[in-house]
Amino acid sequence: MTRYEFAAGFNACLDKVAELITAVTSNLVKKEDLEKLQRLQE
Repeated sequence: MTRYEFAAGFNACLDKVAELITAVTSNLVKKEDLEKLQRLQE
């Protein structure tokens, strides 16, 4: 597995985590937390 392949897979995983957090716990997660997660992904 190359470094690029790992990064692509990890990014897809983080996207899914963010999607699940938003869908399941939208009333429990603060907007700031989601923004921080987005910044970390970038």
